Amino acid sequence: MTSLVRAEAKAAAGTGDESDANCGTPQPLQIPPLLSPTLPPWTEGEYFDDYSSPESVSPLDSNNETPSLDVSTSIKPTSSLGSNQPKKQKNAHNSSKRTRSYSTSGSESEEDDFQSNSATAHTTPSKHQSPLNNSKDSTINGAAIDPKLQQDRNILLKKTERWIHQGRKLKHAVDTSWSDGRSIHAVLYGFESLLCYMTGFDYEDKSRLIVHKLPSDQSWITLQPFTKYIIGICEKGGFSEISGICFLMRAVIAQRCSLFSHASLLESMLAKSDSLAAGQAKLASWTEQAYRDFNKGYALLSVETLTSHFPNTWNGRSTFKAPEIRLVHRSPRDICGPIVDQPSLRPMNHSYSLPLTSVSTIQEAAAFCYAALSEWSSKNDVGYKWSIDI
Repeated sequence: MTSLVRAEAKAAAGTGDESDANCGTPQPLQIPPLLSPTLPPWTEGEYFDDYSSPESVSPLDSNNETPSLDVSTSIKPTSSLGSNQPKKQKNAHNSSKRTRSYSTSGSESEEDDFQSNSATAHTTPSKHQSPLNNSKDSTINGAAIDPKLQQDRNILLKKTERWIHQGRKLKHAVDTSWSDGRSIHAVLYGFESLLCYMTGFDYEDKSRLIVHKLPSDQSWITLQPFTKYIIGICEKGGFSEISGICFLMRAVIAQRCSLFSHASLLESMLAKSDSLAAGQAKLASWTEQAYRDFNKGYALLSVETLTSHFPNTWNGRSTFKAPEIRLVHRSPRDICGPIVDQPSLRPMNHSYSLPLTSVSTIQEAAAFCYAALSEWSSKNDVGYKWSIDI
């Protein structure tokens, strides 16, 4: 009897050991998909110029005066944007706090009564909405960001802050000039402020792409009421051809934002998200905005008007470069990739093709704007000097 009990206990013990052994078998490690080897490293020197805080920057400072740092960036393997893994909403609360309340539905009308009060006529990013607030994000799809990559991103965000700060100062000059009856100066300050904001937001887009995150239109959308404010000044001053320039600038901005919406929609499709309807509506809204502003711009600034009012700008256009049109986008990175490859905004140095179209870049729009407004100020003999070397 005793031997039988011992045998049963031994058998039971053997069964338990086998079960424990099976439970302790190590499972294969699940490694996320590697980043595409075709993605270029971020090494363009001008993006890594370090600047002091915005509060200590003189308006006469040039973005090219500080020598470039010798920086080589190595990107560690992370999840790609095209991964089927659903995107984590770790910072959803912070994102909702940063979301602006402006609509891109195009319901606003340029025929509305012009409001000269800057508090109600136009809105631009406030200090607590600074892109530097996002610099503490330390993960890419759950994986830690390489410290060197994070440092490079912070430099881009410092540049973002610097240009937004300068744009805000020039915006206040618009209000002062308009109140003093200097409408031409108000227009020039307004367009220079717009170029500063565009430069800052372009750096912000690059700061997201460098860590393989899609850009957002949350900053660009704040330019909608501001451009409306500039258009209102132009209409009150009787500068219809300058209004046309602003409409075309806004159309190119809307076209850029439509790229973001397209990339975001494709990312939602790959992740099988439930937000496809909202993404589709947003893409349609930006596309409609661009189409409407191009039509208004062409009506006010036809080729005939452009050649007669801005002959030097027309003769300075580039005629040897055909625009690149991408017909197939296989991933969100394919859509936003050209933004990484394009240089930062340097309106005095970029070439531009005319007329501006749906394939024109932000760089071309900024260069055209600078050339046309410089010619216009010289023709009116106002002695306007651009406060910064953009």
